[in-house]
Amino acid sequence: MFNSIKIIASVLFLGLIGLPAWAAGLKATLSATEIAEGDQVVLSLSADLATGAGQPDLSVLETDFRVLGTTSGTQATIINGRRQDSRTWQVTLMPKREGQIVIPPIEAGAVSSEPLRLSVLDAASLPPAVRASRPSVTVSVEGDTLYAHQEVPLTVRARLPAGTRGAQISAPESTDVLLNQVGEDRTTRQPDGTVLLERKYFMRPQREGTISLDPFTVVASVADQTPSGRIGQSPFGRDPFAGFFQNAPFGRDPFGSMFARTRNVTAVSEPLVLQVNATPGGASGWALPAKGVELREIWQPDPPVFEVGAAVTRKIQVVALGAHGEQIPDIDMPAIDGARVYFEGSDTRSVPTRDGTAAMREFTWSIVPTTGGELALPEIGVDWFDVTRQEKDRAVVAAQRFDVEGPIVTAAISSGRENASATQARNREDLLPDRTLTFALVAAAIIVGLLVLAIAVRVVSVRRAARVAGAVKPRTKPADDLSARRRSALGRASRAAKAGDDSGVHRAAMDWIRASGLSVEAVHVRLPDIGRHLDALEASMFSSQGGEVDLRGLVADMQHADRMLDSGSNRTAQALPPLYPAET
Repeated sequence: MFNSIKIIASVLFLGLIGLPAWAAGLKATLSATEIAEGDQVVLSLSADLATGAGQPDLSVLETDFRVLGTTSGTQATIINGRRQDSRTWQVTLMPKREGQIVIPPIEAGAVSSEPLRLSVLDAASLPPAVRASRPSVTVSVEGDTLYAHQEVPLTVRARLPAGTRGAQISAPESTDVLLNQVGEDRTTRQPDGTVLLERKYFMRPQREGTISLDPFTVVASVADQTPSGRIGQSPFGRDPFAGFFQNAPFGRDPFGSMFARTRNVTAVSEPLVLQVNATPGGASGWALPAKGVELREIWQPDPPVFEVGAAVTRKIQVVALGAHGEQIPDIDMPAIDGARVYFEGSDTRSVPTRDGTAAMREFTWSIVPTTGGELALPEIGVDWFDVTRQEKDRAVVAAQRFDVEGPIVTAAISSGRENASATQARNREDLLPDRTLTFALVAAAIIVGLLVLAIAVRVVSVRRAARVAGAVKPRTKPADDLSARRRSALGRASRAAKAGDDSGVHRAAMDWIRASGLSVEAVHVRLPDIGRHLDALEASMFSSQGGEVDLRGLVADMQHADRMLDSGSNRTAQALPPLYPAET
């Protein structure tokens, strides 16, 4: 019995001795024990499946590392007829800091690893030979003086060591600077075997003052020169085929580059500190920073032909080099005497070029003359700042004058109706008998009466009445002609309204207005219902913002006004609404 107790105690003792080895059954190795800041390192974990290994807990690595990726696999080996199954994990890590970093024990189910040490060096402190085998990156900005919202070329140059499999440039994020990549990356092989990778940006500072821009980052995939950098290490310790290609005519293993393991190496540029000046203002208080600005004018039809009541389209294109479309300011066409102006909107386009972004903003207006004669268009301009010459400038479309075909309205009022009272007075006289002539005849009759005082009162009274009656009697023939023209215009307007012909109704309405002895401005004052219909009709014809138009309502209002005109021609009372309220 004593022997049995001794055996049991021995077994328990051996079991206690084996517990630490069992718990530490997760093997951990690093692809390198010393790396430069920005480099990546691979942590390899392996365990025998018979030990009860599970998924490793990698959360303990997050303090000092960024876990970039994890792969896993199983492997079975048979040696002397004995099978052994194991599982491996490959964890790619990037240190968050330089210095000495301790990788703590990692647990994977029933097993755990031993701690490891990693030395992370400052890349600048590496030996020259080592630095030559690593990528480097520099950033340059064109120009010494920068202005807010100016487009500035920025170039990133990455030097990649020989044997680099690929590289990726990453730009920093910033709310103070906008970066737009220009074209594709350019690669050039250098005489020493290295590769120069270039990428160009257009940078636009969004404010004035001091702006700090974080470093640009380059991640390069380079060949791993460490002994563990070859895939498929021989289980026999030494690769029996290692020297097979040593004396080959190609000088090296032709499959070396195909199966060689790579590692990612990160390089960062120096941060940029930008001193940005405020853009000098122009006459309008702000100037567009650009390399060049030009204004172009387009007419439809070209050359323009102006007629009363007919629309002509005018387009102004603002073309800027070294700017974006959203930077081009709005431009307004001032009020034009003798015409109405309808803004139809603007369109913006931008195209990258070798010299910078070429932006264009196109403004469109419809111009409708309201009277014949001469039409004067004022100058239109845009203030801008020449970043090359560093001076203010102004691009303009010069003032122009055009002839307008059609009847001339005396003292025509501008589209803004600045002189509405003068128009009202003139239109009141157009629709009433000629009071000046009447007063002159009455005065003449009084003078004649004074000269013939000797004649009987009855005779003088009869003659005076005859002269006054003759003075106020309307001239029938011109009135009949105008009335016929009005009736013809109304008939054409009615037929066009039934057909839904906006242009036909508009032409007929203009003819009716002229035959009535009115102007467009007078119609808006004397006949506001017709004026509102005309505004809606012209907006529908000449502006992109127009809506539905009541063509039949316009014709009905014209017919009603025409009856009032006919009624007014047969009696001295006013047939149309008065221009001024009656005085009390």
